[in-house]
Amino acid sequence: MLYNNWFGKAVGATCAWIWAPNDAIWLAVALIVGIVLGHIYDLWASHMHDGEAANLAQFARAEDNAPPYADFLFAALGRVAKAGGRVTPAHIDYADRLMRQMGLDIRGMDAARRWFRQGKQKDFSLQELSRQCLAANDQGSASRLTILRCLCAMAAIEPNDNAVGTLKSLGGLLGFAPSRIAGEYGTYHQPQQPADTSGADTDLDAAYRCLELTHEASLAEVKQAYRKLVSRHHPDKLPRDASAERQQQAQQRMVALREALERIEKARG
Repeated sequence: MLYNNWFGKAVGATCAWIWAPNDAIWLAVALIVGIVLGHIYDLWASHMHDGEAANLAQFARAEDNAPPYADFLFAALGRVAKAGGRVTPAHIDYADRLMRQMGLDIRGMDAARRWFRQGKQKDFSLQELSRQCLAANDQGSASRLTILRCLCAMAAIEPNDNAVGTLKSLGGLLGFAPSRIAGEYGTYHQPQQPADTSGADTDLDAAYRCLELTHEASLAEVKQAYRKLVSRHHPDKLPRDASAERQQQAQQRMVALREALERIEKARG
């Protein structure tokens, strides 16, 4: 969440405390006004943040003659995910999370996955879909921005030059300037400072990333994260009509989680 429900209230109250006269009554009035203004700000920030979720929901309810925002979105997500060389379980999980956020039914999710698979193919062109998206009215600009931000989040899952280059290309198809694309991507990916690699264990780093943890996590937290992720992504949680590809991906996710746990346990001694 990019905003905090108490942020505006705290700022408003602080400003009131500084600016109000020393009179107790006026101070109380100023505090109340500051808190109310802060609450209004929080509501506004919440609305701005939820606007993207609303756009995603509209993609799923679009009529046949509406711009193919959802089709372009999932095809582009597949293109960005594949650009790095391999589509990881984290990429699949993010795409599935967007499908759930859009409220897609089984048929809609199957269609989204087909577009995702098509997008992974280098010979599949997204230009016609992008032209239809660009032909929309002013309301479409918000929808295209939502798509761009989803692509930025996908590219930031496993950052690499190919994924970022593909992101810039797709953002250009949507009509965004390179500077705007870079700015949006920067909100999702914060480059890490160079670290001392003399004793670095990249396999161990990957194990912590797989379990969505940092090196500061205790062994108990590592085991808890492992159980949580296994419960969430176990093949048994897939729908009965899940494709063989999704079942294989789920199995691979289980293997990766187990290897990550064992690698950390071995490092901890």
